[in-house]
Amino acid sequence: GEGNNLKIYNSFFILDAMGNIRAIYDKSHLVPFGEYVPLRFLLPKDFKKLTLGSVDFSEGTGVQSIAVPGAPLVSPLICYEGIFPGYVMPEEKKRPEWLLNITNDAWFGNTFGPYQHLAITQSRAIEEGVPLIRVANTGISAVVDPYGRVLTHLPLNERGVLDVLLPKKLEFRTFYSLFGNLLLPFLILCYGILVFARLWSNRRNQGE
Repeated sequence: GEGNNLKIYNSFFILDAMGNIRAIYDKSHLVPFGEYVPLRFLLPKDFKKLTLGSVDFSEGTGVQSIAVPGAPLVSPLICYEGIFPGYVMPEEKKRPEWLLNITNDAWFGNTFGPYQHLAITQSRAIEEGVPLIRVANTGISAVVDPYGRVLTHLPLNERGVLDVLLPKKLEFRTFYSLFGNLLLPFLILCYGILVFARLWSNRRNQGE
């Protein structure tokens, strides 16, 4: 039929040495108009996504900790899932010790896009205090420590292999990993007070 009951996912698979599937992660933060059309019921029936295919991708259940044979728990992030603060860690007691971002940035071409995407994703390592491994099919692939520093990388449009030890996570939880964006309203309030104080001071000076 028209595919109304068909569900497709943008998924990440972990395979063992024998090719057996050990874990699956389904992307949960989908790209609007690329992987699905928001508010489709309000749009014309012939309205299409910007990408190929007439069926919208379905959302996964959310970020999660996945066991990788021979490695610590990991939180996989597909493509632009890595750009959202406070989203990359599952809400559970067993926190992953590193982040894995797999992405296809080929559609950016030779622009600032791949560099910007990497820079934004580096912030997630800083916020959570864990290392980040980034795998991009056309670059930029990189190993990032929990301080956000790029330890090694493969440049854009260059083939290669990065053979490096996985950096360790911080021995303590970062402020952001504990409180998230709760600090933001406080900072906005402080900024508002400073602006008000400056305006009040200027008005008093003009009155004198």
